[in-house]
Amino acid sequence: KLTEDEKQACLKEATESTDWVYDTIRKMCGGDTQ
Repeated sequence: KLTEDEKQACLKEATESTDWVYDTIRKMCGGDTQ
């Protein structure tokens, strides 16, 4: 069972890797759309 700290670390990593995936997809689809 995960402690609260471990849960927070996992969520943080998941969020960061998701951002990285979105950035990569954006670049592949023709650059930033902001």
